[in-house]
Amino acid sequence: MSIKNIPPEDFKMAVIDGSLHQLILVVFSATWCGEPCDVMQDDLEQIAKAYEGRLNIAVLDIDAEGIESVLETCQVESIPDMKVFHERQLVAQAKGVLSLAQMEALIEPYVRTEEQQRVMMLERQVELLLSVDQDSEAESLVRVHLERNPEDVGAKILLIGVFVKVGQIALAQQVINTLPSDYVASEKAQQVIASIEQLQSTPTAQ
Repeated sequence: MSIKNIPPEDFKMAVIDGSLHQLILVVFSATWCGEPCDVMQDDLEQIAKAYEGRLNIAVLDIDAEGIESVLETCQVESIPDMKVFHERQLVAQAKGVLSLAQMEALIEPYVRTEEQQRVMMLERQVELLLSVDQDSEAESLVRVHLERNPEDVGAKILLIGVFVKVGQIALAQQVINTLPSDYVASEKAQQVIASIEQLQSTPTAQ
């Protein structure tokens, strides 16, 4: 989407649901807003370029037909008004004309790094494949990713998860041994390790 004008009827799909996959910056504006809104356009374009692939900017016209419910939901009383949605939640907002630095400060606490965004998309693909029992395809997908990004810890955790699902405990343990020691101590890694230990304690563990 990058920067896109959103009709009110698409607000839930494009903004609320869309924020599960990517951070969404919503800009409420109007054609008559003039300089207060126009002055931020160049900065918004810079933001869109700098965070391409990790942030979408949705522009809504407060005069559009059917906008009333959206304005009420977002508590928009004046323009320009910006809202930040992350994982279906309104997490930040600011009213009035913002500088480029202020826009960056508004979104920076929530925008994913390129690595985090890449792993998140990979995780969704792997979950989909595993849900339909395409285990070998899921493993191949993660291995291809790791060939390109051999130090990607998040992808290694995904590979461990695939191995755990198919009962390849020894292979899962081998990947765990390649994780940085500080990451092994993390909550997510400990959950995976606990799952492996539980499988190892059962008679059917391979």
